[in-house]
Amino acid sequence: MLPEARKFLEDLMAGAQDQLLKPEAVVDAARPRSSPIHGYFTWNNAEAAEQWRLVQARALLRSVIVMNPAGLEVQPTVRYVSLLMDRSQPGGGYRAVETVLASQALREEWVHTALTELTGWLKRHAHIRDLTARVAVAANLAPPPRVVAEFDYAPRP
Repeated sequence: MLPEARKFLEDLMAGAQDQLLKPEAVVDAARPRSSPIHGYFTWNNAEAAEQWRLVQARALLRSVIVMNPAGLEVQPTVRYVSLLMDRSQPGGGYRAVETVLASQALREEWVHTALTELTGWLKRHAHIRDLTARVAVAANLAPPPRVVAEFDYAPRP
């Protein structure tokens, strides 16, 4: 994120009522072309609508739960899985859980994805020392077996 955009958001937060910055206020502040955060949004309504449909499709796929999936001891579980290796491809994608379970390589990628997401969650909440220490002790965590590139969200040209 550009420093100007970060400062702009900090200024918005400083002026927020009840110290609660709402997404609607961020969008409104981004509308002027001169806004430092204008470029982080899609202003073409047709394109934005299509992007929103993709967000909805991802949420729909994540919401499907299956009971007694073959190969899993825990139930219920998700029906579709988004693996990091698929997310790096254009358009991403989801795999059926039984397809992932049927392949040793895909199962390992699923574990890698889960560990990477958990590690990211722990990093985002590292300032809550009581929480992260308890989670780490409870899970006896090890770092992910591979390093995954970190991405910074950039504005649209």
